[in-house]
Amino acid sequence: MLLSSPTVLLRATSSVVGVTAGAQTHELLATLRSEGVSLYDARTQACIKTWKTRAGVQLTHAACLHPSTGRLIGVRDHSVLFSWERTGDIDFDCTQTVGAPV
Repeated sequence: MLLSSPTVLLRATSSVVGVTAGAQTHELLATLRSEGVSLYDARTQACIKTWKTRAGVQLTHAACLHPSTGRLIGVRDHSVLFSWERTGDIDFDCTQTVGAPV
């Protein structure tokens, strides 16, 4: 069995909430608690795009890509579900508050 050396994609200044798959097999989304969501290319170890959060916003779950719509889905403050276009910025004015913590 061959073992490869680990590769660092990100050294964050904020807590990493989680990592999920991107639209392509070589892409991944990293969600950082107070910074936002970044899309990485695992082949090149390059950051493709970053969606920043506004000051005071706490992302509490890993963002994910909804495959059929191409929209990204996130959760902030354990109770606000929001989405945004992959090609745009996060619009925090378009959110849905859910009845119980997510």
